[in-house]
Amino acid sequence: MIKRILILILITNIVAFSQEENKMIDSYLKLKNKIPSAMQVQSSDHDSAKCGLAITGYIRTHYDSFTPKEKMILKAASERPERDTSIVSPRGFFRIHYNKSGNEAPGYNLNKFALAADSAYDYEINVLKYPVPPNDNGRGGDNLYDIYIENLSGGIYGYTEFEDNITEYTYRSYIIIDNDFSNYATKSLDAARATIAHEFHHAIQIGNYIYRSEDNYYFEATSTAMEEFVFDDVNDYYHYIDSYFRNTSKALNEYNGYNLALLNIFLKDRFGIGIIKTIWENMTAKRAVSSINTAIETNGSRFESEFNLFGLWNYFTNIKSQTGYGYEEAEFYPSNIKPGMTIDFSRGAQTVTVTSKPISNNYCLFKNENEFVALITNSDIESSIAQSQKTIDYSYTLSTESFMNSTKIANGFYSLLQSSFKNMLYESDILNDVVIDKTILNEQKNYAFPQPFNYSKHNVLYLPAPDSDTFDMELSVYDVAMNLVFNGLVRRSVNNLSVIQWAPLNKEFKKLSSGIYLYVAKSGDNTKNGKFAILND
Repeated sequence: MIKRILILILITNIVAFSQEENKMIDSYLKLKNKIPSAMQVQSSDHDSAKCGLAITGYIRTHYDSFTPKEKMILKAASERPERDTSIVSPRGFFRIHYNKSGNEAPGYNLNKFALAADSAYDYEINVLKYPVPPNDNGRGGDNLYDIYIENLSGGIYGYTEFEDNITEYTYRSYIIIDNDFSNYATKSLDAARATIAHEFHHAIQIGNYIYRSEDNYYFEATSTAMEEFVFDDVNDYYHYIDSYFRNTSKALNEYNGYNLALLNIFLKDRFGIGIIKTIWENMTAKRAVSSINTAIETNGSRFESEFNLFGLWNYFTNIKSQTGYGYEEAEFYPSNIKPGMTIDFSRGAQTVTVTSKPISNNYCLFKNENEFVALITNSDIESSIAQSQKTIDYSYTLSTESFMNSTKIANGFYSLLQSSFKNMLYESDILNDVVIDKTILNEQKNYAFPQPFNYSKHNVLYLPAPDSDTFDMELSVYDVAMNLVFNGLVRRSVNNLSVIQWAPLNKEFKKLSSGIYLYVAKSGDNTKNGKFAILND
């Protein structure tokens, strides 16, 4: 109590803070419950912040620039909470500090929380092979990592507090989490489980790699994805997806990061979970987006095509989800992408102009009796990390008839993308919820395409269609042992009537195993047969 009174006295004597410092010091003192907090902490895109890392990180990395009086206030506020009891987690990874009674007492089963904390440690350290956070030289009673349970305010689930430096950019730390999560989207023990998985990875990040405030969004994107990786059944990250889907045209580093957990889930599904650790190893020398780019190139792909594919995966969620394509949990995501523009395409041609921000996905919906979506990715990495971010202007024209320099997208659809920086742009197109593969246009295919079909890259397999006056035809698919794995009606492609399109799923609507398959397509007395390869990675 005496400590809190002293802090309040000092606060009344603060003068001449810069506007940003004043805001961050105020946020920090609210985070620490040193001054009243009537409102939730807001992120830059108007969502409640679930973690205080941006605040604690700012205070620690700017500490030397504060006045002596400011330092006195912040030092007193940053001291570890005093709790009356502590326990060691069952596997001896953590010391958990709490009060037995009062409004700070845990509102969830503490023994189950201790088990969850050990599970987070085991998965992140022993399975994923991240380095252990540095010890605290005996603070908290020993060298175990310390977790403090406290009645937090402002909608914060928890935070990782910086202590002294180990190197110029790494720090010792401890974690504080809420005591009951009674007014949160996810409640009680489930919220505590998600929070310890989230915050413990922050301890790994700032203790072993780096803290860089300019990349705070990726710190949060990683820790929020880690909740899903460690505790797949909790799914607190669902609550943040909509804020990204409502506005995908912002620059990547303008997001709070909680809503970008999907980016790391996408990268994990595409390249394996080890790519996330590779990105963090790169981040000691490079900015986050450059580290992602390097990791993708190391895995044999290109940033621009992958970020565009990320945009396609995000499109096919919720009611637009397609079994076997994109995210495993896509159908459960709470919303769909909201295109930045919706254009009436009842006339023969329409042109839109867009100012795109660096590392963004820009969707434009053209509507008549069809729905045509142009997805244009701005992949300008250099501008993303520059102090003054450069935008790229482009124009996109869609027409029902061919015109000068246009490209045929599908039957009855021609487009032209124009920009002075076209090399920084990447285009995909979606017609009636099917990704258009321009390689099949106007070609008579005598073989299956793409070969091999890869579930993580493709959503439709194209097979040669037999001659027919009908749109639907029968398809039978066999494995190499001639076991029937699929039989049913399929449709010819709207882009090329010489091929049929099929999402490769068996009779139980499950993905096929990797291997070679034989097919027979039949319409009346006419048939086409052949083989195709499946890669299910």
